[in-house]
Amino acid sequence: MLAKVKVPPEFKRDPFFFAQDVISFQPPLLRHKTHHQPVFIYDIVAKEEGLLEAPWNSLEDCIPSLFIEWKTQEKILHEQFSLRKVTNAKEIVTEWSGRFLSALFWINGGPLQGLTALEANIQKLTYKPVNTSERVLFLLKKPGMYHSFVQLSELYTELQKQYAIKRIRLKK
Repeated sequence: MLAKVKVPPEFKRDPFFFAQDVISFQPPLLRHKTHHQPVFIYDIVAKEEGLLEAPWNSLEDCIPSLFIEWKTQEKILHEQFSLRKVTNAKEIVTEWSGRFLSALFWINGGPLQGLTALEANIQKLTYKPVNTSERVLFLLKKPGMYHSFVQLSELYTELQKQYAIKRIRLKK
């Protein structure tokens, strides 16, 4: 049975939830299945109701599988752009831009607080790719462009490196 949660105003930003008021998702929210749920659902539920299995509290359960799934989506996106299926590609870039944002904040120890003050919140993060704010803004404004796909691929590669750096520092 699907559960529903109201989208808070701070998450209503184009291209995400611009007109949508409610998100349906399949409970329970398990941290090892983050990429099987709607984008931002963990962040929204944590803000509104609290989470039993918050992904940012156990990164090894969700981040590696997210990176693996991204590699699959990256191949699909490459094919979509090769076939000039921009509409399909735009949807995937939008979804995985959202997943990137969640993962970025999770790696830094907490949920994404919203999209309205995104640039300021990104600036406060310790583990992030170079020029993340500017690059993400470009992605959100033009998710259907091939260059957005290239930018998203580079952001995932750099985030994976930042995640590795964090893991090494935590082991010391």
